[in-house]
Amino acid sequence: MLKSIARYFLVFFCCLSATASLQAQDAEFSQFFAAPLHLNPAMIGFSPMPRVVVNFRDQYPSFNQGYITLAASYDQHFDKLNSSFGGSVFADRTGSGIYNTYYLTGFYAYQLHLNENLLLKAGLQASYLQQNLNWDKVILGDMIDPLTGEAIIPSGEDLPLRETLHRPDFGAGILAYNEKLYIGASVKHVSRPNLSFTTVADNENRLPVRSSIHAGYTFYVGAEKFMKSRFYVMPNILLINQGKFNQINAGVYAGKGIIFGGLQFRHTMQNPDAFITTIGVRKDIVQVGYSYDFTVSNLNTNAGAHEISVMLDFGNTQAVRDARKRKKTAECPALFGQ
Repeated sequence: MLKSIARYFLVFFCCLSATASLQAQDAEFSQFFAAPLHLNPAMIGFSPMPRVVVNFRDQYPSFNQGYITLAASYDQHFDKLNSSFGGSVFADRTGSGIYNTYYLTGFYAYQLHLNENLLLKAGLQASYLQQNLNWDKVILGDMIDPLTGEAIIPSGEDLPLRETLHRPDFGAGILAYNEKLYIGASVKHVSRPNLSFTTVADNENRLPVRSSIHAGYTFYVGAEKFMKSRFYVMPNILLINQGKFNQINAGVYAGKGIIFGGLQFRHTMQNPDAFITTIGVRKDIVQVGYSYDFTVSNLNTNAGAHEISVMLDFGNTQAVRDARKRKKTAECPALFGQ
């Protein structure tokens, strides 16, 4: 059964990859496991208790807040409905606020028990997308005085028709998982919203479809003992396609007790991008993670990226886990908070 599911996800990903051909990329988090709603709408509701997550990313901090990304989300499963619900807010600010993207998103996922040890979720997301361009902050080449280098010359460029866009946006995903395994696929921007500030209709500026496939497996070391945590190692992989861009993240996470960490490598197929180091602590319902991206691309900068995640998982208690075992319900992998 697992081989059939894996084959289906691979076909699903390849079909989705063929639908996008334009040049744009979503903001993303290196700690994908701590931003599950951003990764896949099916990755909600791993327990019947609320989960709240906050993510913050500062990419290339030496560039004076060149890329700042912030997200906050809530999700929860409801056994009586066999369904999970969630919501998130997302903000991505570029160039110290010159170009900004905001999302308000609702999530729904339906859960199927394939057997006692394997669950399947199918998720949907619907978003309100707002983008704005602070034209007053834009400096164009014809505005720069060649003698002083100051931007004091009036620009001859035409002003955009609008500085704010409002668009609907939609996505979907699927996930199979148990305590050790997860494998999933997702697709975003299926409506390909028009993001042109200069024309009413512009097919060259439609947001390309973003498709991904992601998988991992947890290896536990040692025998399971009552009230004792085990050391675990989780190799994982994440493949992303959006327009002409392709990306692969591959690496391993490990942890025991309250400490976890990992090392990932991100490659954009055209060139290597970054090594991602992660360290974190998890105690009862609280999980905090920090990661740093060591840039190795042709950008040739030591700017890197800082990222912080905070998760409050109210289902990560011994009482909830015992209740799920009594119901013979599969748990999610340790990397995702339980």
